[in-house]
Amino acid sequence: MPLLPVSLNIENALCLVVGGGKIAYRKTTALLECGAKVLLVAPQLNEAFQPLLNRIDYQPRAFLPKDCENARLIFACTNDNAVNLQVAQIAAQAGIWCNVCDDADKSTFHSAACVRRDDITIAISTNGQSPALARHLKSKVENCISPEYGELAKLLARHRKTGNVDWRKFLESDALGKVLLLIKNGEIDAADQLLATEIPPCKGG
Repeated sequence: MPLLPVSLNIENALCLVVGGGKIAYRKTTALLECGAKVLLVAPQLNEAFQPLLNRIDYQPRAFLPKDCENARLIFACTNDNAVNLQVAQIAAQAGIWCNVCDDADKSTFHSAACVRRDDITIAISTNGQSPALARHLKSKVENCISPEYGELAKLLARHRKTGNVDWRKFLESDALGKVLLLIKNGEIDAADQLLATEIPPCKGG
């Protein structure tokens, strides 16, 4: 069944990660990148976690049902399927979205492989069926969407406030390439000025 893709604002939201391995590390770093407050529960941790310990609430023990209290999202990432299913069941009872790393069918949401360019986020999901394929496709998208698009989004947001303009016409024009080249060369003000002259008004606008 098709899933609904969404972008969640989890800044300052409590998110629970159960597990201390590589998958748990990836989930934790992604949550921190988005400004979440992370509660990590695991008897042992992968050494990669060391630089993150001062940014998370780490509880060095086995999972307890009370760990789910007040969590906005939960990631069950242990190497024990029984523990992961226990976490999922408790999350379901509490009405909390839960991702189970080794069981897509028991998950109520799936993480996407993301390409980020400042405010631009391109998410790739296989509905939890093949994370490796999602990462493979992510590498292809990264090569297509250069970092300049992040700065372009900021500039377009500024010009969006000036009135009705024909964005489609601009994005399909040669002017787009010129603006991206200026951004790539660090000439942000020049790119901004070019946008001011090249963005066409909407017909009748």
